[in-house]
Amino acid sequence: SKITDEEARRDAVPTVARNYARADVRGSMDWLNGLDDGAKMDSMREVMPIWAASDGEAALGFINSQTSPEVKDRAAETYIWSNRSTPPAQLAEVAAMITDEGDRGRATGVVAARWMQEDKEAATQFINGSDAINEDMKERLLSGRPMWGVL
Repeated sequence: SKITDEEARRDAVPTVARNYARADVRGSMDWLNGLDDGAKMDSMREVMPIWAASDGEAALGFINSQTSPEVKDRAAETYIWSNRSTPPAQLAEVAAMITDEGDRGRATGVVAARWMQEDKEAATQFINGSDAINEDMKERLLSGRPMWGVL
């Protein structure tokens, strides 16, 4: 039966998107692209970790193809937060796409923190040259302290 209640349909979309993503990454992207921006944003936490792990290139293509800044930001953020395999330099490029200044700063900080663990010298150069990371966060990252308060 067809779900006619808008709220119930909206609640169902992320679950359907996740299950579809597990079965067919690109098919799920095409399907989600046919839905409204709200549905796309609601689904990013469910699908982006699957997309990034299964087909990182396609996941980046999805991010780049988004015309709504809000959807693009949410997709890029989720890609960064859920991605463990892409090199930090590439993740930094994705973080730079985020239009919201606060979100861009947090995402860039996450990339920089991971980069510090993998290649301190390259990360230090990146952090010092970044406009997205505020001075307080730069100091924390470079000194090896947690990015936000006590974690």
